[in-house]
Amino acid sequence: MRLPASAPARATFSIKLGTARIHVAMRRSGSTLHVVTLCSARHLEAVKAALERLAHELAAQGSLLQASVRALGGAA
Repeated sequence: MRLPASAPARATFSIKLGTARIHVAMRRSGSTLHVVTLCSARHLEAVKAALERLAHELAAQGSLLQASVRALGGAA
């Protein structure tokens, strides 16, 4: 089920990846999806790649992605 672009929506969740966790906070504002992710430096590139794929999918539906990725526990 797709939400109308004007419906406000928020979600936070964690994804377990082996012994690591990726924390995700999402908020929709109009046709823009804002995403902030927190992950280990080890998973930084994989998370960036996943967000890039998401941006392409959203663009195909007429939406935008504004995303930031922050690495925890060491230099990125």
